Amino acid sequence: MSVDQAVETVSSLVSTVAKKRKLDPTARGLDAIIEALRTSQQQSPGAGSSGVERVGAQVNVQELQDQVKAHHKELLSSVTKLGKGIDKALGAQLHLPVDKLSSKLVVEAVHRHLVSEGAFDAASLMGPDVSGQRDGAVEISLREMHAVLVALQAEELQPALEWLELHREALRARGSTLELTLRRLQFVQLLRAGELPAAVKQAREHLAPAAAAAKAAAGGSFAAPRMGGGVDADPEVAVRRLLGSLGFANRLERSPYARELLSPALWSAGAKHFEHECLGMLGMPCDSPLRIAVDAGAQVLPTLLKLASVLGSKQQTAWQSGDQLPVELELPAELRFHSVFTCPVSKEAATADNPPMMLPCGHVLSLGSIAKLARGSRSVRFKCPYCPAECSTAMAKALVL
Repeated sequence: MSVDQAVETVSSLVSTVAKKRKLDPTARGLDAIIEALRTSQQQSPGAGSSGVERVGAQVNVQELQDQVKAHHKELLSSVTKLGKGIDKALGAQLHLPVDKLSSKLVVEAVHRHLVSEGAFDAASLMGPDVSGQRDGAVEISLREMHAVLVALQAEELQPALEWLELHREALRARGSTLELTLRRLQFVQLLRAGELPAAVKQAREHLAPAAAAAKAAAGGSFAAPRMGGGVDADPEVAVRRLLGSLGFANRLERSPYARELLSPALWSAGAKHFEHECLGMLGMPCDSPLRIAVDAGAQVLPTLLKLASVLGSKQQTAWQSGDQLPVELELPAELRFHSVFTCPVSKEAATADNPPMMLPCGHVLSLGSIAKLARGSRSVRFKCPYCPAECSTAMAKALVL
């Protein structure tokens, strides 16, 4: 089975399971029973067992049970077929050397992903496997972060402002602009509520000082994101734009500021900024390493499957035992975190044993290429392949990418 056929087969089976899941009659049947009970209660309060009998006459409970059993049987069958389809599609095609991975590191990665995503109950189920890896203070901070995020998504700003008061000094030490983001949201909230005097007072007491602090933290050179997209050259310019919107308070929908003040992404962007700052203060990455690894793996898996279908089992063992793959795996820019150097002479990618070396003239070659030019000696001088300069292996400096 080719990679394209495997993908098509698994996708079809997944769609079948999803469709059958949506057709589950359980919820509709329970809703019908609840509605019949309510109607009976309203028509004959205190009817007791006679009311239940009338409900039984309106709703055929036995028929509902049969429908639910039949549906769950079909759903279980489709899930079983999905599992078999995946086994058949991916079966013996690719055997990755997972034994090289530390189970402790895998457990830690899963646990950190769960707590960073706010799935604390699921993380607690991992039990003693992560007992030595848990950090109570970090988990408490993450719980506070997610409580504030839930409030921000509901356009409730007070929890975020209280958190800001507790961590203002740490944020300023980081050069954070979170205070400016939250004060902007506060101003917009007051403006949209029609509380103009309160909005003006808030701008004077909080918004303007936050903009000045952001500009000072950036040393006078700052690009502040606008509320609705784009960039203001100066945070103080952003404040003046917000103050200018006061003149359109009664008709914001038709004003030049409608896009940045009424954008549906306004609060989600603020929540994202808050999340990044919280995770940064905790020394955690903004994006889950586990999610990044899964995303990258999902993108390169078709190439690896195709490679495995071409190579025999013996050849697979050979290329899996090394540090490099026999093919280049293309990843988008957002999934590339390390620079890759390819020697202009040998056309080989740099490795830990063959690092890039910078010559005194500034040109960079791999260590293997330099060793060949110097005939294996550290003192023999050779001419740089790209300029007239002469140098030796001892004069070259290793670069760390």
